[in-house]
Amino acid sequence: MREELERKYWELVKAVKRKGYDEQTVHRLRNFNTPISVILASFEKLPKTFWNLVLDLITEKEKNLSNPLFYCFTGKPGRGKTLSAVRFMFTKLLSKIDEEPEYKAPLFMTSFELEDYALGKIELHRSYYGNEAWFEARNFSDKDDVIPFSQLTKNFDIILIDDVTEETTSHLEKVILNAYLTNTIVVFTTNVDVMEFFSPRTNSRLLESCVFIDFNDFPYLRDIQEKGGEGETT
Repeated sequence: MREELERKYWELVKAVKRKGYDEQTVHRLRNFNTPISVILASFEKLPKTFWNLVLDLITEKEKNLSNPLFYCFTGKPGRGKTLSAVRFMFTKLLSKIDEEPEYKAPLFMTSFELEDYALGKIELHRSYYGNEAWFEARNFSDKDDVIPFSQLTKNFDIILIDDVTEETTSHLEKVILNAYLTNTIVVFTTNVDVMEFFSPRTNSRLLESCVFIDFNDFPYLRDIQEKGGEGETT
């Protein structure tokens, strides 16, 4: 399985290189704590027709915001939220690399990692040059130290938080408030109406700077795949 993923990854490298990006850039894209399988799936399992619908809607909604920072992908399971979020993050990252060669590492994290981070169970590590990031368990003796969420937002240009639940909305809210101050892009997927759990202050930030995409408005991703929809690299 690992060998197959590696083979497909190199196919992705070639595909992205054909679009004008060098191999080093593609490797840097891989180093943001996202499993190779998820990156590949965002290209291979996301039909072009589906992705174009999503991207067109995002672009249209961005026009109504002076400074779009947040992207909320909502909808029931199986609608393509996570694959679209990773694909969108990949697209944003390529754009940032074009504009800012010395970009900060992006970060992918699940809501479970977000909660563990908030509780001090894990800590974030970054490479010397800042283009790699990963989590490790914290020493028990260090758990009394509070790690501010500003450590996340000031060290990354883009953060993707996958599958936010009711229990983790309070942590997401802190990320959003800090990201607003540091101009950090935050993409998150969820099945819940997060604004029901946020303060008026946070909701005001979202209404001002958030693109909301409801994937319940799109056809089921599985239906498109079964009809022969092709991904980017197929």
